[in-house]
Amino acid sequence: MKNESKKANAKLTSVLAAVLIIVVAIVAVIAVKTKDSGSLGTYSCEIMSSDNSSTVFEITFNEKNNTYKENISVGDKAVELASGTFVMDGNKLTLTSDGGDVQNLVKQGKYLIAKDYLYEGEIPDGDTFDATCTFKNSNNVVYFITFKADGTYVQDDNGDVSEGTYTRDGDWIKRESSSGTSVGIDYLIYSGRITNSYYIKK
Repeated sequence: MKNESKKANAKLTSVLAAVLIIVVAIVAVIAVKTKDSGSLGTYSCEIMSSDNSSTVFEITFNEKNNTYKENISVGDKAVELASGTFVMDGNKLTLTSDGGDVQNLVKQGKYLIAKDYLYEGEIPDGDTFDATCTFKNSNNVVYFITFKADGTYVQDDNGDVSEGTYTRDGDWIKRESSSGTSVGIDYLIYSGRITNSYYIKK
């Protein structure tokens, strides 16, 4: 009887240990998912110039009091551009600065996309395609880019015309200027439209 009791206790202990391991693993997975999906932290956007210097825009979120700060850094000098509050609804964020300016952002993976800066014009499926995309800013300045099915593009930024070749890599369109000059930020495709106004999580 004593041997049977010891065996039963040992079996029960093993079962409880296994259950405990499973519970701990589940809790750990939930914690990681919560951290990855819920935490905002800091996002940045780096713009390289032709002289290889960079300008970095950063947005840092404080989720405890729903506030944010936006900074710009040129070299080792940083200046605060704006601060204010934000509201998050699903993957959509609305930022309202202390001065009353509003930014509408959408969270897609590790990217924050500025919804107000999406180009008009739909990007078809495929590695190369025919499409013309336009963007008009608040000063009514219009920017055009035309992609051609032969893998070339023509871009007109308010009269500054450039051309070259492009490649598509998933949701990215990367350009190479025929003149060898910098083409700026790669285009990100969101809901069939392109933008070069987005932040990447640090």
